[in-house]
Amino acid sequence: MPESPKYDVTLSFASEDRPHANALASELTKLGISVFYDANEQVAMWGKSLYDHLTRVYQNEARHCVMLVSRYYEARMWTNHERRAAQARAIVDEEGYILPVRLDSTPIPGLLETTAYLSVPPETPRSLALAIQEKLGRKPAQPEPSHCSREPRISIAHLPATRAELFGRETELSMLDTALTDATINIAVVAAWGGAGKSALVNNWLKRTLADAPREIRQVYGWSFYSQGTENDTSAEPFVDSALRWFGDPEPLAGSAWDRGKRLSEYVQRQPTLLILDGLEPLQYGFGNRQGRLRDDAMVSLVRELAMANPGLCLISTRVLVPDLDAHRDSVLTIQLDPLTPAAGAEVLRSLGAWGDDIELETTSTEYGGHGLALTLLGALLAEAVRGDVRRRNELVHDVTLNEERRQGRHARRVLRYYEKWLGAGAELAILQMVGLFDRPAPRSLIASLVQARIDKLTSEIPPVGSPAWRRALSHLRESGLLAPESVYDPDTLDAHPLVREYFGDRIQEHDLDVWRKGHKLIFEFLQRATPEHPTDLLMMAPLYSAVAHGCKAGLYRQAFENVYWKRILREYNYFSTYEIAAFGSELAALGAFFTRKWDELPEELTPYQKGLLLSQVGYCLRAVGSLSEATSPLSESVDILAGLGRWRDAAVPSENLSRTFLPMGEISRAIDEASRSMALADKSEDLFLRVDKRTVLADALHKHGDLEDASRYFQEAEQLLGTRLTSFGGARYCDFLLTIGSPKDAIARCSAELENLEPGRKGYLLRGLNSLYISQARQILTNEWPVVAAFDMVNNAVDYFRRAGRLDYLPEALIARAGLATRMQDFDLADNDLSEAVLLSNRGEMKINLIDAHLGQAAMHLARQQVMAAQSALAEAGRLTRGTSYGRATARFDELSAQLGHVTD
Repeated sequence: MPESPKYDVTLSFASEDRPHANALASELTKLGISVFYDANEQVAMWGKSLYDHLTRVYQNEARHCVMLVSRYYEARMWTNHERRAAQARAIVDEEGYILPVRLDSTPIPGLLETTAYLSVPPETPRSLALAIQEKLGRKPAQPEPSHCSREPRISIAHLPATRAELFGRETELSMLDTALTDATINIAVVAAWGGAGKSALVNNWLKRTLADAPREIRQVYGWSFYSQGTENDTSAEPFVDSALRWFGDPEPLAGSAWDRGKRLSEYVQRQPTLLILDGLEPLQYGFGNRQGRLRDDAMVSLVRELAMANPGLCLISTRVLVPDLDAHRDSVLTIQLDPLTPAAGAEVLRSLGAWGDDIELETTSTEYGGHGLALTLLGALLAEAVRGDVRRRNELVHDVTLNEERRQGRHARRVLRYYEKWLGAGAELAILQMVGLFDRPAPRSLIASLVQARIDKLTSEIPPVGSPAWRRALSHLRESGLLAPESVYDPDTLDAHPLVREYFGDRIQEHDLDVWRKGHKLIFEFLQRATPEHPTDLLMMAPLYSAVAHGCKAGLYRQAFENVYWKRILREYNYFSTYEIAAFGSELAALGAFFTRKWDELPEELTPYQKGLLLSQVGYCLRAVGSLSEATSPLSESVDILAGLGRWRDAAVPSENLSRTFLPMGEISRAIDEASRSMALADKSEDLFLRVDKRTVLADALHKHGDLEDASRYFQEAEQLLGTRLTSFGGARYCDFLLTIGSPKDAIARCSAELENLEPGRKGYLLRGLNSLYISQARQILTNEWPVVAAFDMVNNAVDYFRRAGRLDYLPEALIARAGLATRMQDFDLADNDLSEAVLLSNRGEMKINLIDAHLGQAAMHLARQQVMAAQSALAEAGRLTRGTSYGRATARFDELSAQLGHVTD
């Protein structure tokens, strides 16, 4: 072993196992253990020979090599290179240089079966890190403070690889420099249509900035949402989960999407950080009056917080502007990336081997709209096809239909269409068509599986992966700009610009749908095999969500539903993915694959019962993320389908969810009608507990309407049916009712008993939140027996539990309640923050009832601060919203505040 190794440990793993490596590297860093992890070594490896650099690291520069052994590890070229280098070191090292960690039972050449190892599971990233710490002979120690490090901590592994050269973007580079050094700029947005060169601009600027990071940038984290896919149903959950882990969050899955986004912003704000969000548009609405708005609550929360306060810079690239940032124009710099000038476009062509006089080159640039990708592809094509003579360009590219001309990225498609003809039916075109099956970078193991399958008209012409012919084909495609440059951090993946992927994917689907489906079928089957039968967290679940999408594209809708979604993601009626890990965003992205028209039209291959279950789950998830109005249609259709099949029990569930969706929207009469239908369906099911529960749903809707006598009758009827005290959600609804009729002590007794009996875990978070909220409200009524702080402690718990449950449809009520207590305690900053968040969430989810309560809370807060005009404005808004809702519970509060305001103004 070297006398003074550079690293304590180095990690060797396959790219498919990066989530395990990322989590372990994060835990090792927390313990102060120096680790060679490629995602943190981007700058060090930039421009170097990876073969020589990795050989040196794995043979000479670490005390131990931790191998994450799996089926993928055995198949990968680079991991085999790392393994051989490590084994060469292990031969002469008596300390046990290689520390194997098995992720499955795959045997690895050269690694004896008798070698001691640890396994995942049962080990966790934390327990592995502690074991490595013990192996190193270290006592527990705190990691060195980040401000002592000379170099910023960097993770840019998820950013796309682009060409090193950049032309004609001096102004934009200067604007980015200004954004980084200007303390008033918190977010910079680079906006342009696809192929204009956004990612190339960001990468080029980042490369030169890292050498001399101003504003004392201590952390750099980059993510491309194209790495998750370009479909409109992309979820932000993989990014948020990965980023929280990288920043050291102990519970990255805890809380709602909104809460996780806010928590991520707090990590970013702790020290100057450069956060790069590349290709944001898959998370934005693409049309209508919501165009450009972020669809994901985590991203709204993140960018909103960073726009208000950020010691570093958040850099966003997107095809459309982000209206969510309009309220923060003073702290947001927008850079509209215009087409390249004729002179800059000419430079692009020259750099790729095209030649001609200035006028000819600049004319060509203009003909192609100054489009960066189109000129890059054209320059390489001219160099190869006509020895670079730009005058002969029309011999190559001239046959474009008008429809093609009108599409965004049309100039790039002009060149791609010629490339398609020029390459012919050979290996290179087949590789491009294969890449077109993916909407994200494709791992080597999956590519190898496709090639080995020898699918006629798709992969039958492709040489074996790793062969000289394979490497030559990749080299040519990369030189032509058709494939993305080799990734520094993951050389074995294949990727292309999204426009290239989309073009070749569209072409194979148009020309041979059967071949297109065969390719997706193989990917569907591969992802099922490569994933544990029952994943336990979001990272492990991600391949199954992808499998659903590929299965649907293969036309295997029923198999995707039965074998993957129903059995392995939901775990049938356990609804694991939503109840246990609250993966509502990823769930909706996967559910979208089943629909031929979003949330409306499902394929005939699915049975009516399956359609009903899917629509019910869509509505439930939309409600959970706060998209209430969007949830009503699928829920209603689900009830109709399931009731029509005589599946009374199944139909009663979405019927209840529909009623409880109408309630916060202020449509209380419709909520009562739907709750009545839910009760009738439950009665037909003859399921006792369902019959009891749906009576409490109806009673709760009547309670909100102000019909206390009818509400009491149904609550009593529910308890008589059950033969004992109401518990669970029905019990919580009854406690809320008890507060209204003046029985706070009974409410406290019931809620306290419920809290004692609830089992720990995510499933109980929602009920814990509700019971904590009602205990808090009861204590507020019993002011002679309970101090304000006792009520405040309980409402704090309620807010925390709702966040942990990931339920944005429940959170505003708790925030409003806490704001009321904060107002009484004269903590006006907390009250204002809670009410502002409640208003924002209620507006996004069209939760009219919560919005009314929030404005009433604001009126009370302003009155307590003697801000009369602000109180009048808030009360007037509450009154305006209340009209037409039949929200009886708000009337008394409105009258009370009006009277108080009248006394102040007299």
